[in-house]
Amino acid sequence: MPTIVPEKKDIYPHPKMLKRIIKISIPASVSHSVTSFGFLILQGFVNTFGTVVISTFSIGNRIINFFMLPAMGISSALATIIGQNLGAKKVHRAVQSVKVSFALVLTIMTTGTILVFLFGSSLIRFYINDPEVIEIGRRMMRITSFAAAVFAVLFVFIGVFNGSGHTRPAMLFNISRLWFFRIPLVYILSGYILKLSLFDSDFFRKIFYPLSIPLAAYPYDALWWSMLISNILAGLWAFTVYRKGKWKKGMI
Repeated sequence: MPTIVPEKKDIYPHPKMLKRIIKISIPASVSHSVTSFGFLILQGFVNTFGTVVISTFSIGNRIINFFMLPAMGISSALATIIGQNLGAKKVHRAVQSVKVSFALVLTIMTTGTILVFLFGSSLIRFYINDPEVIEIGRRMMRITSFAAAVFAVLFVFIGVFNGSGHTRPAMLFNISRLWFFRIPLVYILSGYILKLSLFDSDFFRKIFYPLSIPLAAYPYDALWWSMLISNILAGLWAFTVYRKGKWKKGMI
């Protein structure tokens, strides 16, 4: 068999390829880092409500993440398929793979949403058989079950953009979903924003107080509602960018 021995020139870094790799990878890295820090902020907000809400939030997230795993896997696989098809100049196959991914995700998440919506409290009871935790968990699951379904759809769009090399839009969706939508909504819907000195004025009170009234009895429910609303906003934004079709050109 012939032996291939690389020469010194073959192991030098390729400047143009390195530039492309960095250009694609940095937005993804920034997205994960900034998002992780954002969840630290959310956890600090959760901690202000005591151990019952902390327990419910922790258990609920584990259950939702379990149902999200298929969507995450489909998104990762879709990114590979999109990259391969765009590289082969088979745009129609890339579009078809998106449609198939949507069908799979919607089928799986519809089933998961129904199960979590109907039996969320039973799933919570499996972890902690505490009446207060179960009641908070029941309200949480009825909202986050739909939020997870919307987020699964967003995951498909993220797979499309990552696979085509357009990682910047994916970064913007992730960061905006958490920092520009979800975290501000948590503070506004819970009424906690009025406790901050920066917003302690009649002007801001007239704006934010009416928005906090629906959740006045259970201010921590802002955690679940903000998740649903932020996912819907980010999903609509991602759909708009997807329809423009720039991703079909790949990264030139």
